[in-house]
Amino acid sequence: MAVIIVGGNDVTARLSIPTSAALLATQARRLLAAGTAVVVGTCPDLGAIMPIPQPLRTVARRWSLALARAQARELSRTEAASVPLAALLSPHFLSRPQDLFSADRFHPNGAGYALAAGVLLSSVCTAAGVWREK
Repeated sequence: MAVIIVGGNDVTARLSIPTSAALLATQARRLLAAGTAVVVGTCPDLGAIMPIPQPLRTVARRWSLALARAQARELSRTEAASVPLAALLSPHFLSRPQDLFSADRFHPNGAGYALAAGVLLSSVCTAAGVWREK
């Protein structure tokens, strides 16, 4: 089992969106070919990071959401499971930043990572064959 969680560094690497998404799918295919189940948490909404000043936060939001869509599109052509972290986590991080971000207000804290793990859990269990989604 491989769980890949895309984060802010995938955006700051400044690869083009198509290139970044294609690289992710290539690595997922490599793992799948080796017999490894793959679950990917696609790029989160970096616009939820309030210390990023405007208008850069809006740019970060657009870029990260476009990257997440491209990742999901590329992964749909594989057997990897794709989990849309932006859609599932952004409402929580936007409404409760003090509860989910660490002291640097950029990275999630333990509760933020626990929330992310929770949204990945069913896909991980399904990929591992210990739970079947209905």
